[in-house]
Amino acid sequence: MNSSMFLLLLFGVFSLGQLGRVSFLNQEINFYLYEPLLVIGFFYFFIKYRFKPLKLYYPSYKVIFFFMASLLFSFFVNFFSFTVIQNLISSLYFIRLAIYLLFFCYLFFHLKQIKLRFNNELLFLFIAVLITSFIQYFFYPDLQNLIYLGWDPHYNRMFGVFFDTSTAAAVFGLSFLFMITEGRFLLAILSLTALVLTFARSGYITLLVSFFYYYVSKKMFKLGILFAAIFIFLLVLVPKQFGQGVGLTRSFSISSRIANYQQGIKIWLRSPIFGVGYNRIRYIKEQIGLIDKGDKPYHSAASISSSYLMVLINGGAVGLILFISSIFRIIRINRKSSVIVLFVSLLSFFDNIILHPFIMFLFGSLLVNINLSGKLRK
Repeated sequence: MNSSMFLLLLFGVFSLGQLGRVSFLNQEINFYLYEPLLVIGFFYFFIKYRFKPLKLYYPSYKVIFFFMASLLFSFFVNFFSFTVIQNLISSLYFIRLAIYLLFFCYLFFHLKQIKLRFNNELLFLFIAVLITSFIQYFFYPDLQNLIYLGWDPHYNRMFGVFFDTSTAAAVFGLSFLFMITEGRFLLAILSLTALVLTFARSGYITLLVSFFYYYVSKKMFKLGILFAAIFIFLLVLVPKQFGQGVGLTRSFSISSRIANYQQGIKIWLRSPIFGVGYNRIRYIKEQIGLIDKGDKPYHSAASISSSYLMVLINGGAVGLILFISSIFRIIRINRKSSVIVLFVSLLSFFDNIILHPFIMFLFGSLLVNINLSGKLRK
């Protein structure tokens, strides 16, 4: 298998975003067109290398495997509290999470063997995402016509092919950090402009903190001040068109998020130590009357607006401790990748970011590429 061509195809299909989404059972089961390629890639690597990557990486990253084991344990502890179909759907999402972890583990091992990085393929991906996002902003500024499918309208905001401003902000932030670390400053400014146009305040805050950390750690104070000035200039310059979502002083999103957190705490208290099992939040909400089974589909039904609260509900206190330990273990891998981890982990306090398939994919891709040490081909 030609690794560069495979990655280019994988990134190309990923760039479709929500346009590549396939749904079943009233949107309770979803997958994206790039994910079958992910599965094929994993099985190809597994046939080629068997258990060698797992044996090599397990001693150093066992806390991540312990976290996955805790989620599996939570699933079986609460197995008889849910129907067969609900358990089947939950297990599919756990399998998806495991496949992402295993794929990037094997991909890293494979690319180390052939001494290959994939900067150019990542560059292609981010440029494609930026182009489609600016097209969306100017020619399709409102998702009003897709409310019946469970999407928020996000009027006059950039959401790109991701149909969600928080997810888009995470993608644009990762694009910005990638461009900065690769020295592509014009594309970094374009990525920063895209993030500003999402009007996602959590994205603003976490990116500012992350690249402040990056420039301080690199002792590049002048360049850091320059990009901070560019960010403020863009914030003042971009048009604040009609729409409540573009107001940076809006309070409705804060109150709704607090209510969402309160719901999450209520669900967590049903099983505080080991959690309810991965991806069962929708069914718990139905059981305690927060949503009706016959309601129209909406994409936050199976989610909570914080990845940490999601893990606390799914895996309980045990799962959250192992999850946070896993993040700290990833930070220690490579100083250069720590800014990527910092950005995603901070943004995940405000929304379910790190567990979103799009972000898991980009996060894993960037970490693998950054941590391919040595004189590898770019």
